[in-house]
Amino acid sequence: MQSRFRIEDHIHQDSSGVIFRAIDGENGKLVALRRFFPFGVGGGGFIDEEKSAYNTTVGRLTRSHHPALRTVLGGACDPVDGIPFIVTEWIDGDLLGTMLQLAPLPPETAVRLLTHAIEVCELLSRVLDDEAIWVDTDPQTIVLGNPESGRGFTFWVSPLKWLSKNKEPSNMQPLIQLTERVMAWQGQVVSDQTGNGLGAWFNWLRSSPDTNLREVREKLATAVRTEKTITPQEPASSPIAKPIMAKPVLAKSAIAQAALAKPVTAHPAVAMPAAPKKSSNMAIICGLVTAILVVGALGWVLSRQQTATAQETANGPPPSPVSQVNQRAEALKNEALEANRVRDERLASQTAAIEKRGGVFSIDERELLELKKGESVDFSGKIEKIVASQSGATLFLYFSQTPTADEPCAAISLKRAPDIDRAGLESYIGKVIKVSGKVAVVHGRPQITIASHSDIQPVE
Repeated sequence: MQSRFRIEDHIHQDSSGVIFRAIDGENGKLVALRRFFPFGVGGGGFIDEEKSAYNTTVGRLTRSHHPALRTVLGGACDPVDGIPFIVTEWIDGDLLGTMLQLAPLPPETAVRLLTHAIEVCELLSRVLDDEAIWVDTDPQTIVLGNPESGRGFTFWVSPLKWLSKNKEPSNMQPLIQLTERVMAWQGQVVSDQTGNGLGAWFNWLRSSPDTNLREVREKLATAVRTEKTITPQEPASSPIAKPIMAKPVLAKSAIAQAALAKPVTAHPAVAMPAAPKKSSNMAIICGLVTAILVVGALGWVLSRQQTATAQETANGPPPSPVSQVNQRAEALKNEALEANRVRDERLASQTAAIEKRGGVFSIDERELLELKKGESVDFSGKIEKIVASQSGATLFLYFSQTPTADEPCAAISLKRAPDIDRAGLESYIGKVIKVSGKVAVVHGRPQITIASHSDIQPVE
């Protein structure tokens, strides 16, 4: 694993570990490689059993995907000191922490950020079989991908949170702290109407930090939707009602700074004093030339201002960093809605196909099989191969020659199904069969658990 990645640059280091930018030797792409200290600085790395548990967890995480999660590409432990490391995709963009130095996020953007954080944690909770906030919520670890990346805010799975050695809180406190940071609500009394309803959700979560992720997500959606419908007004005297203005972005060049400090403006013409009666013709000519120059200069200034005004009217003022974030967030929201629409149509089509087959699932209906976890189903397909587990105690029936990591399969525990043997199953290879059993989801793969030989029926 370590020989695959080549360190390019040192990015960040703190008490939890160190982050490098590296090159993936297999495809030449940039990656983020993070070494972390499970027992603190100087505490050493993992030993044999801990290494095995860590590698198993990393394997699960590599099959977890969400637009707001940095994809985990791999990980292992240093063979010398046992220090674990994890490798994720590299996202070019801006740190949320840097953006918050300019201004708090607009409420709509904050809601989308928090919603994605909750969704990612729900996904990881299913993968890790335990519900918690599994991502880093420090704004310095959250990246807003640049337009070329096609990514919005992206989170980093936190190794120190999904290892048993951590001291991270197991409740929703990290989400509370993230909301305080992005809305600049630290130490404030927040009214329910603040932030277009976000304040009501925030106050509820502060009073109920031991709730579950599903309720947190649903309460957030309800609070924001209700606020948009009612739109109550806060009294002008309320300190919360005062908008938090973004800090101006200063011009970088000295000339631009001078222009900002002393803007050029046109002054009304001032009446010239009458020339003395004894002035010579030369003085009169000089006065006329001066007047012409002054009028010409004023005309040039007014012309430049009118041109600048016309250009600003046509093109609009340059977007602020906050407005750019809003535009990106809106575009990503629309993309997510479209993706959900396509997914719903796909699942509806698959549901109709299953009903047409009399309720029998096939290899193409993985998502629907996952929704049937713990339920009994019928599944049909052509057996392509039979593979035994490392211990030989379980046989897996695969329905394609090159099964993917999340492709449905059938699993048979030889201890629990003594009437089944591998020799008898070999006769089914290349034939279509129907199996019946309960659905289990193991490492992201739906498995139909077969309890006896009667659960296997050949299809004519």
